[in-house]
Amino acid sequence: MNWKTKTLLVAGAVAFGVLAVGTWAKAGTLALHPAQTHVFKGVVDDDSVRDALQAFARMPSRNVTLVLDSPGGYVDSGLKLVTGMQLLQSQGYTFRCLVTGMAASMAFGVLAECNTRYTLPFSGLLWHPIRVSYRGAITTRLATELAEMLEYYEAPFRARIQDQIEVDEDWFYLHWYRETMHPGRTLAAMAPSFITEVSGATGMPMSSLLWIPEPRGFFGTEDTYTPDHRLVWIAPGFEYTIQGAVVPTATP
Repeated sequence: MNWKTKTLLVAGAVAFGVLAVGTWAKAGTLALHPAQTHVFKGVVDDDSVRDALQAFARMPSRNVTLVLDSPGGYVDSGLKLVTGMQLLQSQGYTFRCLVTGMAASMAFGVLAECNTRYTLPFSGLLWHPIRVSYRGAITTRLATELAEMLEYYEAPFRARIQDQIEVDEDWFYLHWYRETMHPGRTLAAMAPSFITEVSGATGMPMSSLLWIPEPRGFFGTEDTYTPDHRLVWIAPGFEYTIQGAVVPTATP
């Protein structure tokens, strides 16, 4: 290897190192103030939503930081949180949101309601159609009716998220139905007006900012099945497995 080749290799390595460091440094960090910060960890349900709304009411100022690390949860509970945030925003509150571990499913809907949004480079960001679980015997007609009801319920919520993200419509719907888990860095690069990448957060210990789930079912309990009661997931635009057979929802 001659000296010119060595020089080029060293220069290339230095340039790559500067670029990498510059990329990380450019992201910066977010300063958290414990009195003004609520950490939302785990499933979105009535208990976690109640805790969040009560925490907002106790804060000494109307500038709220909401740290999110949630796989999502129940739509009705999540919409209560979204509605509460909207009411507070009408009274002068602002919500600065940081995703540490993930903001998926209903938690992504909460993220979309924030005034400003931040993500760590490898936080998970995911949106998808609303689903409902159904136990018991189910017919094709009932599955179709449930899917139509969910589409009616989901449409305005989906449109609001799409307006907030401001990306190409085809791209949005592709990942809506694929349920893609986006790294924070990727979505921040594609939708910079929606979310900003940061390299870290200061002011609070790491252990308080991340959710470590128990080794149980997704919602904290194990699903149980019997031959007569089968768990069926219903969502607009999908096919459903009903007692072993795949049935398209468009079938009457």
